[in-house]
Amino acid sequence: MKMLLSAIALTLVITAPSYAQAIDGGWHGTLDAGGEQLRRVLHLTPDSKGGFAGSLDSLDQGAKGIRVTAVTVVDSAVKFELPQIGASYEGKIDAGATSIEGTWSQSGNSLPLAWKRQSGR
Repeated sequence: MKMLLSAIALTLVITAPSYAQAIDGGWHGTLDAGGEQLRRVLHLTPDSKGGFAGSLDSLDQGAKGIRVTAVTVVDSAVKFELPQIGASYEGKIDAGATSIEGTWSQSGNSLPLAWKRQSGR
């Protein structure tokens, strides 16, 4: 019985999607901020500590390279902060790691924001 449970657990570990590995790369999304559409590009790269480093470009506001910090990926949940602009994001990665649905929070406001993976990963 212990052998069977061990085999099942190992199978689940091997076949479970690895969201942390799949989140690196470029993502794009559009934030609807009171009728104004703000296009965003998120860049995530693996760091030397086994986590991620990142930056954000706000295309319609002419801002590039806004530092993304405290990136965490636990199961399919992803969180990160943007201290330079007082913002944060929490979302859920889909099973294929092609989109993230979540909430952008800034200045006491919370707005839905969906990210789609940029092609060319």
